[in-house]
Amino acid sequence: AVPTCACGTECATYKYDQKMREKEQLIQLLVGLNDVYKGVRGNILMSRPLPNVSEAYYMLLQEEHQREMSSEVHLVPQSAALYNTVSSNQDSLGLMSKNAGYNTFSGKNSYNSNLNDHNSGTYP
Repeated sequence: AVPTCACGTECATYKYDQKMREKEQLIQLLVGLNDVYKGVRGNILMSRPLPNVSEAYYMLLQEEHQREMSSEVHLVPQSAALYNTVSSNQDSLGLMSKNAGYNTFSGKNSYNSNLNDHNSGTYP
């Protein structure tokens, strides 16, 4: 039976009742979690004093944010590898020469000579 009191919010009975409700809400939150959050659930339960529901929820959000960030970190090296693969494939095809903008595919100088032609009134 839950203790009741007629005096309102000042007595020890009311404070005890509030603490019990907070613990019950915390346990309900933690029981409803996926096993993915098993580690943070254990950390919350070992905390002394136990956090309230808002603090526990914040800890869970931080854990989720860290998981998202770590999954994004794994994507970056793959993107860099793709860029390097594309760059090396272009070089192996010999489309662009390492010489000052000379395009071996078309046999013409690139941007700089076209700019000079534009300034002189002639177009390629």
